[in-house]
Amino acid sequence: MSMSQRFTVANMAVEAGAKVGLFPADRTTKDYLISQGRGDHYQPMSADGDASYEKTINFDLAALEPTVAKPHNVDNIAPASPTAWWQDNSSSFNQGVDITRPNSR
Repeated sequence: MSMSQRFTVANMAVEAGAKVGLFPADRTTKDYLISQGRGDHYQPMSADGDASYEKTINFDLAALEPTVAKPHNVDNIAPASPTAWWQDNSSSFNQGVDITRPNSR
């Protein structure tokens, strides 16, 4: 996953009620820091081998489909693909604003 994707997933984990959404530091992390001029700050980190967690939930992130929120309720969502969006004939799309807070660096 790209760093942008990791930022979004980690932030959305908290939005969904998790205390934290973590990705272990790896080559992608190091490459990102280098591209931002902060490569000298890279320190590989991961959980202790004997770390315990209250609950662990695993997702197949490749199976998740991007979605868009529709008016007037946060639970009113639709798949982001154009064909899926327009299958719902009760919706029309006149204007859009991209304000994805978790990924708005």
